[in-house]
Amino acid sequence: MPIGRGSLNRNFTVSQSDTRLARLKARAAGIRYALQTEAMDRSKTRELEQTLRNLELAIRGMENTLKEE
Repeated sequence: MPIGRGSLNRNFTVSQSDTRLARLKARAAGIRYALQTEAMDRSKTRELEQTLRNLELAIRGMENTLKEE
């Protein structure tokens, strides 16, 4: 019995989203660690803080999207 095309796409998308979410969380954790341990100038610190804020927003958005599916 063939699997419907929509079912296959939905499963692939959820799996792909889980992978992306895990990568975003890992990157955010790495940036948090760098901010705590590295000695950087103020401009680099601000750049990393902004990147971290953007990643956290993306993570929250992806988690909300995955909950709705």
